[in-house]
Amino acid sequence: MAPVVDVRFHYPGIPREARGRLEAFSRALLGRCMADLGYGEGELSLLYCSVAEMKRINSEFRQIEKETDVLSFPATDDPSELKRKPQPFLGDIAVCLKVCAQQAPANNRGFLDEVALLLVHGLLHLLGYDHDTPAREKKMWAETDRLLALCAKIKHPRLALK
Repeated sequence: MAPVVDVRFHYPGIPREARGRLEAFSRALLGRCMADLGYGEGELSLLYCSVAEMKRINSEFRQIEKETDVLSFPATDDPSELKRKPQPFLGDIAVCLKVCAQQAPANNRGFLDEVALLLVHGLLHLLGYDHDTPAREKKMWAETDRLLALCAKIKHPRLALK
């Protein structure tokens, strides 16, 4: 069985055809990363959302009254539990596409390169990685870079946001 990535949209500015391309890209990228990390049978959910929806989520779950680029909600506080389950649910990731589009140029990345980075970042948070200390940040960025290199050949679809 392959990794399962349930992709949903709460973003009215993406045409149906572009949603399908973004969904396929997301599943390919996250699936490859999950398999490489030993979660080839795992599941997660991914929400692409608007600024308003990201603000709502951030406010409800973190009591922060502003949008952000990505949020992760691990299914467990102990990621080592996940390895013991045959088909573990890793958690939920939310990505704000508008924030992605706005920050990509400032980070010298294309839009989908920014999306890919945030997907990997969100996945690593689900698996217990964090950047709350310099040592943990260094480890998380090294793993992020490794996974992005692994996924570099995944075709980037053409997308237009409104």
